[in-house]
Amino acid sequence: MGHGGRPERGCLMPAADYKALTRATMRRPLHVLIVDDEPDVVRTLGFALEAAGYDILKAYDGLQGLESISKRKPDAIVLD
Repeated sequence: MGHGGRPERGCLMPAADYKALTRATMRRPLHVLIVDDEPDVVRTLGFALEAAGYDILKAYDGLQGLESISKRKPDAIVLD
């Protein structure tokens, strides 16, 4: 992060998206779907993201990930 909590130059997220994301997180926790076939990876990432205030959805393969998305659209997806 750069000055004032803004993304640094070269960040992949445009400033307008960053501002919208910041406003959204003030209202509710972001929902993050973690998809990985290694349970330890899902557990470790889930623990870290929950500790940071995110709501976690977990899937252990691609099919479970797609089923999870069809039930609830996540704000972000972490997968390998």
